[in-house]
Amino acid sequence: MNSSKIFTEQDKVTPPKPVVINGTHGLQVSYPGSGAVKGVNFSDNGALFLVPRSDGFADLSGHAVITTVEVLHFSIQPQGANLALLIIWW
Repeated sequence: MNSSKIFTEQDKVTPPKPVVINGTHGLQVSYPGSGAVKGVNFSDNGALFLVPRSDGFADLSGHAVITTVEVLHFSIQPQGANLALLIIWW
Protein backbone atom coordinates (compact mmCIF):
# COMPACT_ATOMS: atom_id res chain seq x y z
CA MET A 1 0.00 0.00 0.00
CA ASN A 2 1.30 3.48 -0.88
CA SER A 3 1.33 5.67 2.23
CA SER A 4 2.56 8.88 0.57
CA LYS A 5 0.16 11.77 0.99
CA ILE A 6 -1.00 13.81 -1.99
CA PHE A 7 -3.07 16.23 0.14
CA THR A 8 -2.46 17.86 3.53
CA GLU A 9 -4.29 20.76 5.14
CA GLN A 10 -4.12 22.49 8.51
CA ASP A 11 -6.99 24.83 9.44
CA LYS A 12 -7.73 26.85 12.56
CA VAL A 13 -11.50 26.74 13.09
CA THR A 14 -13.23 29.49 15.08
CA PRO A 15 -15.57 28.48 17.91
CA PRO A 16 -19.11 27.78 16.58
CA LYS A 17 -21.47 30.77 16.78
CA PRO A 18 -25.27 30.20 16.85
CA VAL A 19 -26.98 31.91 13.89
CA VAL A 20 -30.38 31.89 12.17
CA ILE A 21 -30.48 32.06 8.35
CA ASN A 22 -33.91 32.23 6.66
CA GLY A 23 -35.50 30.76 9.80
CA THR A 24 -33.04 27.84 9.98
CA HIS A 25 -31.07 27.57 13.23
CA GLY A 26 -27.47 26.43 12.92
CA LEU A 27 -23.87 27.16 13.75
CA GLN A 28 -21.41 29.32 11.86
CA VAL A 29 -17.67 28.64 11.82
CA SER A 30 -14.86 30.14 9.80
CA TYR A 31 -11.38 28.88 9.14
CA PRO A 32 -8.07 30.12 7.80
CA GLY A 33 -5.46 27.54 6.94
CA SER A 34 -2.82 26.22 4.61
CA GLY A 35 -1.80 23.00 2.96
CA ALA A 36 -0.36 21.29 -0.09
CA VAL A 37 -1.70 19.18 -2.96
CA LYS A 38 0.87 17.13 -4.87
CA GLY A 39 3.59 19.53 -3.70
CA VAL A 40 1.66 22.72 -4.57
CA ASN A 41 1.36 24.92 -1.46
CA PHE A 42 -1.85 26.88 -0.86
CA SER A 43 -3.60 29.01 1.72
CA ASP A 44 -7.33 28.91 2.29
CA ASN A 45 -10.02 30.88 4.06
CA GLY A 46 -13.67 29.94 4.34
CA ALA A 47 -16.90 29.84 6.31
CA LEU A 48 -19.48 27.11 6.95
CA PHE A 49 -23.09 27.03 8.13
CA LEU A 50 -23.75 23.74 9.96
CA VAL A 51 -27.28 22.50 10.68
CA PRO A 52 -27.27 19.52 13.09
CA ARG A 53 -29.69 16.71 12.18
CA SER A 54 -31.53 14.28 14.46
CA ASP A 55 -29.54 11.33 13.05
CA GLY A 56 -26.26 12.69 14.45
CA PHE A 57 -25.03 14.10 11.14
CA ALA A 58 -25.10 17.71 9.93
CA ASP A 59 -25.97 19.52 6.70
CA LEU A 60 -23.17 21.87 5.60
CA SER A 61 -23.12 24.84 3.27
CA GLY A 62 -20.47 27.48 2.79
CA HIS A 63 -17.63 28.79 0.72
CA ALA A 64 -13.85 28.78 0.59
CA VAL A 65 -11.15 30.73 -1.20
CA ILE A 66 -8.01 28.76 -2.03
CA THR A 67 -4.96 30.79 -3.07
CA THR A 68 -1.74 29.52 -4.64
CA VAL A 69 1.01 30.94 -6.84
CA GLU A 70 0.53 28.06 -9.28
CA VAL A 71 -2.52 27.35 -11.44
CA LEU A 72 -4.89 25.06 -9.53
CA HIS A 73 -8.32 24.04 -10.85
CA PHE A 74 -10.94 22.57 -8.56
CA SER A 75 -14.62 21.82 -8.28
CA ILE A 76 -16.83 21.00 -5.34
CA GLN A 77 -19.43 18.34 -6.00
CA PRO A 78 -22.14 17.00 -3.66
CA GLN A 79 -21.53 13.43 -2.52
CA GLY A 80 -24.05 11.46 -0.45
CA ALA A 81 -25.67 13.32 2.42
CA ASN A 82 -24.77 16.89 1.43
CA LEU A 83 -21.04 16.33 1.85
CA ALA A 84 -18.59 18.10 -0.43
CA LEU A 85 -15.77 16.44 -2.34
CA LEU A 86 -12.90 18.59 -3.54
CA ILE A 87 -11.60 17.43 -6.91
CA ILE A 88 -8.29 18.91 -7.99
CA TRP A 89 -6.53 18.58 -11.33
CA TRP A 90 -3.90 20.33 -13.47
